[in-house]
Amino acid sequence: MKIYLYFDGSAWLWKKCGYGFYVKEEETWLTQESGVVPCLDEIATNNTAEHYACYKGLKWLLDNGYSEKEIVVRGDSTMVVKQLAGEWKCRNFRLPYVPVFIESIKLLENFKNISFEFIPRDFNYQADE
Repeated sequence: MKIYLYFDGSAWLWKKCGYGFYVKEEETWLTQESGVVPCLDEIATNNTAEHYACYKGLKWLLDNGYSEKEIVVRGDSTMVVKQLAGEWKCRNFRLPYVPVFIESIKLLENFKNISFEFIPRDFNYQADE
């Protein structure tokens, strides 16, 4: 059975970022989490929040023993999905989200079978809650 990770993030007025993710196996919910992104550089961006949401979900999967399962990661951020799938490169390593992006790449090395899918925002509303 496939495990699905849905993630989403948002930024408010360049001061705070929020994140959310949920994990389910087919129709069974395994977990849901949301919170505030710790922005170390005083600049909160939507890309930082999106990357952090995905990172937190990947970390949860790894910490809870799902690294050998087939994982499908779904999000409404084209950039995060394409970057973590290896289709797009990060060209500016001074951007605020880069530290989280690098940590996510490190986590991905632990997964046996993982794929990424873009989904429209309207189908990702539960990750916002």
